[in-house]
Amino acid sequence: MAPFFMGAINRRVVRRMIEMARAGRAPAVPVELCSGLAPRFRYDEFQSVSKGRGWLAAWTATALLGAGAGLLSTRLGRALARRFGPAPGQGPSEETLRRGLTRARTTCFVEGGEDFVVEQEMQGDPGNAATVRILVQVGLALAAGEAMGGGVLTPVSALGERLAERLEATGGHRIKILA
Repeated sequence: MAPFFMGAINRRVVRRMIEMARAGRAPAVPVELCSGLAPRFRYDEFQSVSKGRGWLAAWTATALLGAGAGLLSTRLGRALARRFGPAPGQGPSEETLRRGLTRARTTCFVEGGEDFVVEQEMQGDPGNAATVRILVQVGLALAAGEAMGGGVLTPVSALGERLAERLEATGGHRIKILA
């Protein structure tokens, strides 16, 4: 396992949604769903690296992620990224968009209750096809007036089950909860 490059952002969104739900300010999330989570709630996100290579693959992925982030925080690194990275409007091929697949498994440990696992499978390139599908469904739900409450909410705190239903209806997203 190695850190996931989007983990820092995703961690903040998940923590906000949990705290909003605990405070009763996440209209689409039942308070009882989050109230059993440990008071010291923690969310971390990792990615699976090449099987069979063990600690070396994890260490290499972690080092490359840190080096890349460090380089991009400098003027030189950003200039190199602009020079050698894709130009605006360029992206993955249609085949890459179509053939991509993301599998996510989230293990939830509930204090005084039953632990559970949430499995997600998203068809399509994760940085493009899957993300765009999610954003489109959130936008359509908002336009249709399906959001509950108002203010600065996360997609799950505003849409809850309705968002999961919309994503599954696309045929490219599967969500399963295992007890």
